[in-house]
Amino acid sequence: MDVFVRGSDYQLYHKFWDASIGWSNWEALGGILTSAPDVASCSVGHLDVFVRGTDNGIWNKYWNGSSWSAWTPLGGTWTSNVSAICRPGNTGIIDLFMRGTDNTVWSFSEPAH
Repeated sequence: MDVFVRGSDYQLYHKFWDASIGWSNWEALGGILTSAPDVASCSVGHLDVFVRGTDNGIWNKYWNGSSWSAWTPLGGTWTSNVSAICRPGNTGIIDLFMRGTDNTVWSFSEPAH
């Protein structure tokens, strides 16, 4: 089990549960978030985290099973938190949903890492 939060310093923080050790310490993953994070895991041991940054664009950071990636900008200008969900059917595609400046819900897809 993994937990992600935006800290009081606006960075992303991560904590995980391991049955042999219990809860890990909080790990700072950087970034400057203007939204709560959302996470999708389309395969065992892989996590994709999505947030809105100070540019109001969506940013992605992922765990590939052994290390964290750098932050990658995905662009756009959004006015809400991003919601992420793995597309059904083991497709390896993540669908993202967020509100645009026109108050319309928008979506686009990204490959899972």
